[in-house]
Amino acid sequence: SVNYKIEDNSQNDYLDIILTVKETNTGTVSMGIGYSSLNNTTLKFGLNEKNFLGEGNKVRFDVSLSDQKNSYNIGATDPYFLNRPLSISFDIYNEQSENTAGDVESSSSGIGVALGLKNNLWFQQLKYNYYSSETTTSSTSTANSITGEEGIEIITSAMTLRVSKDTRDNYLNPKSGYLISFDNTLAGFGGDSTFVKSVFKSKIFYPLNYGDYTLGLKSGVGSINSLDDKITSSNRFRLGGKTLRGFDNTGVGPRDTGNSQIVGGNNFYNFSIELNSDEWMPADTGLNWLVFSDIGSVWGTDYEAGVQGYDDITPRITYGFGLSMITPVGPLQMIWGFPVQSQSYDLEENFQFSIGTIF
Repeated sequence: SVNYKIEDNSQNDYLDIILTVKETNTGTVSMGIGYSSLNNTTLKFGLNEKNFLGEGNKVRFDVSLSDQKNSYNIGATDPYFLNRPLSISFDIYNEQSENTAGDVESSSSGIGVALGLKNNLWFQQLKYNYYSSETTTSSTSTANSITGEEGIEIITSAMTLRVSKDTRDNYLNPKSGYLISFDNTLAGFGGDSTFVKSVFKSKIFYPLNYGDYTLGLKSGVGSINSLDDKITSSNRFRLGGKTLRGFDNTGVGPRDTGNSQIVGGNNFYNFSIELNSDEWMPADTGLNWLVFSDIGSVWGTDYEAGVQGYDDITPRITYGFGLSMITPVGPLQMIWGFPVQSQSYDLEENFQFSIGTIF
């Protein structure tokens, strides 16, 4: 809301117009709970503020905790750097993970600095990342594969150019428009890793029957190729979770033949189709239903020894349904997903739950 009042000025031929502006809420808090087929629970919590201290700056804090993986990310963004349509941001992040067998531990930490330019609906960003990763395998491990990081610290120094365009009519519940993005990463500005990594993603939304239904299409494809040495474990792709609903977060792809743990792949693709609507649901509740089908695969590794499915490009296919609604504490979503085509070594996760709010 905007209100004003007029006051006399000390100068006879001037008046003061006092404007009082009340902003919309600019902060969000998000919470999530995930249940896996292995009876593991993941807790997620995030805080985001788009107008920190009233200066228009953005700050964020995200943390994810589970039996196998703990991670956090702290960051800030100035969206109008030097009073120009430039954004500058930085992030500090850390991740500690352990496989389900408990015999391999991985750690990764780093910093990122980015400069972005927005022109109408197009956004371009150049980001520099510097991070270290290390894998430790216990003496009692049954793992047969090689990560390329055993007992050594791998330093990665990389530049990423991101180009994206967003025409969606709503960030949380879009009915029309699209989001496309292309990321191209070059590593080798110092450090130990040298590679080229490219990822393309898209989300498209079509209103049907005058907006009563929304058809959503989501796709992605990515590849990483070494320029010198081999691609190590921490730089490979993982697939599952929200991308392949019905599988564990890293539920598909090449696995170690000894301890059945995910090793990741150098290539991936995915495609999803979803129909969303509030038809036939109780009026004025904000309750929506959705049905979906996901397809995708991840494959390829430079260390093939002791790995099953390293060259398996066979698509994994799932279907499912879900419910979402706007509650007094924010958007809530429940998803049930079921694989119809998978490999014997893939891991399922049939239920996902998340809830968030705005303050």
